[in-house]
Amino acid sequence: DRLLLAQLYQKQAQTALDASEAATLRASAKQQLQTMAAASEANSLQLAALVEFLLNNKLPDEAAIWLNNLETKMQSESRDDPTLIAVYLALRLRHGSYDRCPEWLDRLAVADPEGLRPLALRSQWLTAAGRSTEIEALVEAGAKKVLKNVADLRQKAAITRAVGDIYSNANMQSSAERWYRSALQLDSAQFGDRKSTRLN
Repeated sequence: DRLLLAQLYQKQAQTALDASEAATLRASAKQQLQTMAAASEANSLQLAALVEFLLNNKLPDEAAIWLNNLETKMQSESRDDPTLIAVYLALRLRHGSYDRCPEWLDRLAVADPEGLRPLALRSQWLTAAGRSTEIEALVEAGAKKVLKNVADLRQKAAITRAVGDIYSNANMQSSAERWYRSALQLDSAQFGDRKSTRLN
């Protein structure tokens, strides 16, 4: 399996004492991933694995080529896979090609209408695009919609905490604290020993 072999090479590169040996191992990992991704039977997640490797190794120009290949492959699928779209968007955000995100953010919202994932990724995109002022209205409306049909208190607390995490990741700490406190009121087990560091 080329993916497993590439992962092995990457782990060996991380622990190699010699810089030349590490570079050789990374090159071997890259070769395995490129061969896998170039195969006619390659799936979208295999292409995504190559893009992640290229980004991790600071090769943005090559990553851009394979991101475009990944997008083309996703466009050809008969139905949208929300997990795959989320992976793709996370890679686009890491790469910095923010202009390619809006269409897929909209498609993710349709494919995953009951989850927080579309809110989290759109918030990350707004932050990256310098539009942080739009985040709160988006998250408040989206979170209300998600929570509307949740009756179980523990599940509601987990969702409430996750909303706090969205705000925290956007460096909106006062909004994050408000949602963390609500989660704590619903279920103190959401935070355990870490609640004091978040809420004090």
